[in-house]
Amino acid sequence: MWVKAMDTYAKVSREVEPKKRKVAELSSKLEVKNRELKIKQDELNLIKEKVQKLQKECDVTLALKKKLEEDMIRTNNRLISAEKLTVLLEEEGIRWK
Repeated sequence: MWVKAMDTYAKVSREVEPKKRKVAELSSKLEVKNRELKIKQDELNLIKEKVQKLQKECDVTLALKKKLEEDMIRTNNRLISAEKLTVLLEEEGIRWK
């Protein structure tokens, strides 16, 4: 019975040993790839942070642009009104003289 068990162990050992080596090899490759993945994820997070920062800057700049455009329109309207008023006051001044 002992000899039969040893024979079975030897057969199983011959089948399992290459698989154990293969698992060890693939595990080491997995560790390397996981380290590479971690590095790439860290780089991606940095890039995402930069994109968020740039997006905030863009939003602030667009808000400023919109405010300036509104100010420009308001100022143009005031200039038109001031020009009309100047013309009318000039005509009124002539009439008063």
